[in-house]
Amino acid sequence: MIYDLLVRFLGEPINSFHGKKQYSFNCPNCANIYNNNSVDNKHNLEIKLNNTNKKFKSKYVCKCWKCQYSGTVDKLIREFAPKHIHESFSDYKDDYILLDNSNNIQSSKDISLPKEFIPFTKYNENDNNHRWVYNYITEERGISIEQITKYNIGFCLKGKYHHRIIIPSYDRNNRLNYFIARTFHKKEKIPYDNPTNEKTLIIINENNINWNSTIFLTEGIFDMLALPQNTIPLLGLVMYDLIFKKIIKYKPNVVICLDKEAIDNSKKIKKELERFDINVAILKFDKKDCGQYNEDKEINKLNELIINCNIWKTE
Repeated sequence: MIYDLLVRFLGEPINSFHGKKQYSFNCPNCANIYNNNSVDNKHNLEIKLNNTNKKFKSKYVCKCWKCQYSGTVDKLIREFAPKHIHESFSDYKDDYILLDNSNNIQSSKDISLPKEFIPFTKYNENDNNHRWVYNYITEERGISIEQITKYNIGFCLKGKYHHRIIIPSYDRNNRLNYFIARTFHKKEKIPYDNPTNEKTLIIINENNINWNSTIFLTEGIFDMLALPQNTIPLLGLVMYDLIFKKIIKYKPNVVICLDKEAIDNSKKIKKELERFDINVAILKFDKKDCGQYNEDKEINKLNELIINCNIWKTE
């Protein structure tokens, strides 16, 4: 049971309500912050193994009432437990619903492309609005016709997502699991207006990912379009649990391609993966992000940087 694993990691709890699967353990974060990694025996970390909060569906949750540390049990173990505890945790499939199971857990909300979505395969060169958006995606963003077709990129001229490029994402069974809506109207103050579905429960671009080959991690969707197809956009600077589990399961080489200014975030991800013997490199480039190489029509320079990346020296 997960309970037994937590006891091995955190020691015996107090206030054990086995019927409700609720326990109070010593907090390793408090030990780290306040006591030179020595436990304080205050048992302020409350862990629930029978959570009913829809936001945390299929996740056990924890919270410390002293240091305010909170999150999933998976996060707790990943950040504080020895390697062998994390590996044992992944084996409890009957007691813990792993996020990378064969059904690929989805958000509670169904997702579909906007009804006003127009794929570029239906682009009308005689329509001024169509030409406007087409010039944006090809000229300003430097996206090729092949990429537009491959990723089923389209746009909306009406509705909630009017004046926005729509870039769909599909799961490994080629089912829509998310989409990015980026404005192409320069007067729009909010660049992105993406669905509210919980993106940490899916993997963007999963249908194109080969977990047995080198994985590229990047920040945004337009960065992804400048990199090899085996790229996962984090849509931010944090590698969330689902991606982490997949990587430590398959152990591919990983190239981190976050924005140039996010070097500290890149180093954190690198350090976290290297704890599990993953071969990791940080791609160094002279532009603000990978997407700018497309915009500047210098994709060959980015390809050179990838070819010369030291990740290949260990293959």
